[in-house]
Amino acid sequence: MDFETFATAIPIYDGTSPYLNIPFQFSLHVITKPGAMVEHYEFSGGRKRRPAPAFLTELKQDIGPKAASWFIMRV
Repeated sequence: MDFETFATAIPIYDGTSPYLNIPFQFSLHVITKPGAMVEHYEFSGGRKRRPAPAFLTELKQDIGPKAASWFIMRV
């Protein structure tokens, strides 16, 4: 997985603070079983709405329920 964030000195979204890293884009490669083809997923959030909630929703969907690893992110 590769992801990108941005941070601004003046918050541009409600509920954020100065210099908070906000995720907006990811690229994910998934192998569901040994020898299977690599599945590619990606997300790129828009600029008008806070991208973090959609980022996490899409990521959770793309990883699926049997993910080998989990992580927690403050959004």
